Parts: sequence; C-alpha cells; structure tokens
Amino acid sequence: MNAEPSQSTALPPEAGPSHRDPGIQALERALRASFRLLQFLLVVFVALFLASGFFTIQEDQVGLVLHLGPIRQDREGKKVLQPGPHWAWPDPIDRVILIPARDQTLAVDAFWYRDREELMSGGGKEIPKTLMPGLDGYGVTGDRNILHSSWSVRYRIDDPVAYVLALSGKSPHPLLESLLSQCVLQCLSGLSIDQALLTEVELLRGIVERRLQDRLDALHLGIQVSRLDLVRTTPPRQTREAFDAATRAGSEMRLKLEEARTDAQRLRQNAIAEAARIESEARAYQTRAELETRAEAEYFTQLLPSFRKDPSGFLRRLYLENVPPALSRAREKFLLNPDRDGQQRILQIEMENLSKYRSRGQPAGQAKETPP
Repeated sequence: MNAEPSQSTALPPEAGPSHRDPGIQALERALRASFRLLQFLLVVFVALFLASGFFTIQEDQVGLVLHLGPIRQDREGKKVLQPGPHWAWPDPIDRVILIPARDQTLAVDAFWYRDREELMSGGGKEIPKTLMPGLDGYGVTGDRNILHSSWSVRYRIDDPVAYVLALSGKSPHPLLESLLSQCVLQCLSGLSIDQALLTEVELLRGIVERRLQDRLDALHLGIQVSRLDLVRTTPPRQTREAFDAATRAGSEMRLKLEEARTDAQRLRQNAIAEAARIESEARAYQTRAELETRAEAEYFTQLLPSFRKDPSGFLRRLYLENVPPALSRAREKFLLNPDRDGQQRILQIEMENLSKYRSRGQPAGQAKETPP
C-alpha cells in the first residue's frame, strides 16, 4: 500500500509567519501597546493610591486612625498620632480623624430672646408684649421669675480616644449645648432673681460649670471644660423698667444700710477708744495717787519720831515751814478770831487787791469782816 504524500501534513503557505494578514499583525501590535499602557496606568494608579495615604497633622491637632473600624495602634502601642507626617491606608480601609488640640469656644444663646422688633412709623422699635414660646429662650428662677441669659463655654478635648469612641469624631457642639441647657435650668431653679442677676452671679456661673463637667465625665466624652462664662443676663424686656426701678430701690436700701453699718462701726470704735482713754487715765490717776500716798506715808513715818519727842515744838516748826508759804500763794485769806462777846468772826483779806491799795496810798491792812 502506497504511503500518503508528506506535504499533506505541512502548513499551507499562507499560514506561515511571513504570509500572515497585515490587519491581524496591526491588531496584535495595538493590543500589546494597550496592555503595556494598561500596566503602566495600573502601576501609576497603585502608586497614587498608596501616596494618597500620606497626611500631615498640624501643630494644634492630634489624630486617630480607624483601621476597618477599631482604632489602629502604632509600633509603640500608641493610638494618638502627634503632629507631623503620617501614612495610613486610604479610605475605606483606614479612616483618619483629626482632632483639635487647642481650646474651642461654643456660644449658647438658648436662653436669650429672639430679636423680632418691628419698625414703627416714628422710626422707633416696638417691644413685643409677650414672650413667644419656641422662639424666645428664657430660664425660670427659684422664685418663679423669668431670666434671659447668654453663655459661652471654652473646652478642650483632653482624651481623644474616649471622644472618638463616644462621638465617632463628630462635632460635640449639639451635645454640649444640650447638656449646658440642662445644667443652667437646674441651677437657676435654686436661686432667686436677685441672686442670679445681681448678688450671686459668680456663684451661678461656678455651679453651672461644675455640674456641666460632672455630666461630661459621667458620659466619658473626653472633654474638659476650661472656662464657662456668663456673657450677659437681663430680665424680660417687657418688665425691664419696673425691674430697674426695683433694682434702684434695692441699691439705695443697701447703700443706706451700708452707711448705717459704717456709722455704727465708727461710733463703736470711738466709744471703745474713749473708754480705753478713760480707763488709761483712771489707771494713771490710781498709780499717781498710790505713789503720792506712799510718799506721804513715808514722809510722816520719818517725822513721827520728832513729833513723839516734842509735839509742841514739832507742830510750831511745821506751822512755820508750811503756812507762810501757803499764805503767800493764796488769793484770799480767812482768819478766825473771837470778838469781845466770845463769838468768832471771819476776817477775809483779799491778797489780790493789796498791791492796788498800796499803789493808791491806802492802808495795807484794809479788810472786811463776814459774820460766821
């Protein structure tokens, strides 16, 4: 049996590489170029995707990275990222939350009235006759008076992890405003209108601040209140004139009371000083009298032996030593002498006029008698 010709198994001439269709060859080249371009673009996209994970934390910020939900830790086990450049997988693998590290301020006007003043024909402004619930904010004090107030709270996020776990990085302002409003209403209910508006303003601010911080700590929000300010307070505009008149009357009463207390204190101090002066003079007089009495006692004790030895001579000598000098210093002198009937008469000699009588040439012994 004859064999089949060998050329039957060979490729046809047009199937060889040198005999391929030019269109197919061009298509193959275009596909290869497109695939290389696609590879290049894929590499570029991957590089851009990885580069988009780089981020920078500013000096007044800290950061947290949520890796598929939980907070990611770095190699040192820290969760909070400090200022500087960092890298994380792009969203949705990682989510970067930047948290301000500085103090932030929130103004709360929930207790202030809304400006709805309408212009009048004369160019003035008309005050509404009543408060509008839902529009005008106000608080009620313990003595059932209405008080408008405006507050400002300055706070800092001191625990970023607790803050993110509680609020998921959302703004804390709505929650802060709600908590502050509750604290203000509770604290106002324990004070009178005079205390909240005039005398105990700092006390009100302090107790509201402490209660707000207690609420934040109980909720584990990681927020620390730096300062709570009571910006302004006022009674309702509809009763402001009457309230101002009552305030002036109260101020005048307190002024009068203060003046009375000042006068009472001054009189009390003067009385105490006068009593101290009189007491000091009494002590001085007592001391002086005691010293004089002691000196006289010592003097008479020294004279006692002489008196006992010769009483008549002692008395005569004592008379001569003391009476003439005393008479020379006296303005008037009285001598008791008996008359012919045995009755004593007082002879008064005016020593002050002796020099006048002598200068006029009258006798020096001129005197007048006075019956006893």
